[in-house]
Amino acid sequence: LIEIESSNDFDKDFIKNLSHKLYEWTNYRWIIILSQLSMKFIISSSIVTYFIVFLPLILVLVYYLHLSIKTKFILNYKKRRRLINIPHGSKQTHIAIYAPSITRLDKNFYNILVANYIFGGSGFGSMLMKEIREKKGLAYSIYSYLLPLRNVGIIYGGVSTRNNRVDEVIERIKLEWKKFSQGKISESEIRQAKDFIIGSFPLNLTSRDQISSLLTSIQYHELGINYLKHRDRMINAFTIQDLRRIAKKIYKSDNLLFVVVGDPEDSDKRISLLKY
Repeated sequence: LIEIESSNDFDKDFIKNLSHKLYEWTNYRWIIILSQLSMKFIISSSIVTYFIVFLPLILVLVYYLHLSIKTKFILNYKKRRRLINIPHGSKQTHIAIYAPSITRLDKNFYNILVANYIFGGSGFGSMLMKEIREKKGLAYSIYSYLLPLRNVGIIYGGVSTRNNRVDEVIERIKLEWKKFSQGKISESEIRQAKDFIIGSFPLNLTSRDQISSLLTSIQYHELGINYLKHRDRMINAFTIQDLRRIAKKIYKSDNLLFVVVGDPEDSDKRISLLKY
């Protein structure tokens, strides 16, 4: 939020309002609003006043709002169109991809962690990168990652492409999404993903800040005192059948929401790009 406030590179109203729209009908919307108000308070008041007066109030309100959030996060998908266009004059169009996922404490979390690594989270090795960049040359980079909160989960992705290729990029993403939901995953892909997720984990313990952040996350998500001891075993425990089952559940085509920011050229093939 501070970066948005101080940067001229963002459409600030869009970025702020988008979060409200995505979390509509959940109390996360109010937590976002309260966070934004706290940033304004810091800018307009002294730090001492903020920590003595405003921060305790924010923490109390956030705590009680958090307690009342339903565990089923809907992102208001059933009531919202699948593709939203935000006009913005530019030579390239940015496409943000959203889909509901699972929480951090869900028993299938490591399934979806490995699934996302294969689909869009492993850089040049991912399905999205191979299809969108290497095969079709439609973008320099495309990615996806998990945002697993305590009560909700989101799969988020992003890609930028030329204005006249927006249709094709969206259709290719939808095709890859469908293929993944149909279980087109190999044992070797799963093994490589597990090996990387396990092998790269110690890199998160190379500084005091990283260790502190990890311990905070463990405590916040209530992962337990033995989390580090059992993490590798939990990742290795599930099978290809388990991953295909969760992929079929999460990677459903009607879960996809595209938010297009830019000036995509008109096309007879494209789904109507409606304004907010």
